[in-house]
Formats: sequence, C-alpha cells, structure tokens
Amino acid sequence: MPTTASKALARSRRLLVQYDISAEDYEKILECQGGGCAICHRPPVNIRLAVDHDHRTGVTRGLLCKECNKAVGYLRDSADRALNAAEYLAAPPATTALGRVPVGRLGRASRRFRGKERRLRLAQLAPRLEALRKGIQ
Repeated sequence: MPTTASKALARSRRLLVQYDISAEDYEKILECQGGGCAICHRPPVNIRLAVDHDHRTGVTRGLLCKECNKAVGYLRDSADRALNAAEYLAAPPATTALGRVPVGRLGRASRRFRGKERRLRLAQLAPRLEALRKGIQ
C-alpha cells in the first residue's frame, strides 16, 4: 500500500510532467480562483479539481470541476463556441421562430408521462394535436 508521502510525490511528479506546475502552483491557482472551479465557482468535494489545459498548445489555463472540464472539452476549447452557446441559452431561436415560448415537460424529455400528469398534458395539447391530425390527413 503506497504511503501518503509516496502519493504526494507521485502527484507532484505528474503535475510537473503533464502540466508544468508544482503542487504548490496548483494550490496558488486554486487560491487565486477563490477556492473553487474557475467557471462555476463550486469548491471541490471529495475530489481535486482538474487541471484544464489547451490540448493544441499545452498551455495550462486553470482548475475546473469535472462537469465544467467536460463542457470545455465538448466545446473543443473554442471561445467562439462558448460564446455561441451563451447566446443560444440567452435567446433560444425556437421562441423567435414560433412567436411564443413553447414549454415542454420539465426534466428529461425521454421520461414518460404517467397517470394524471399525462391526462392533464394531453388536455392542454388537445387543440394543437387535433390541428396536427387534420393537417396530416
């Protein structure tokens, strides 16, 4: 079983080799970020924050929680994509295109309606469903 000292040494070595920062540098960055993720500002719970870096240049940018680190990865390290995503969330095109705010089911759309909730939702949608049926025939 590795000792605490050997774990600390392995972590320091990994940080230095992979990101060109020491364990002390990691702590300085964390302090500079206010003790939490650089994006959502949540403090780490039971796990260290990920060291975020640009995959093309290798430049270390900061420390991110797992969710924010994945989001940056899905955006392919692109500031333009992040800005486009922010604009999309602030002004969804469906509202502009339809001239109204369509409101679907809360939570995941893949869950099925059950019982009373399903009957209420179908009653709300009845006029639009009837118009849809007439348009298809």
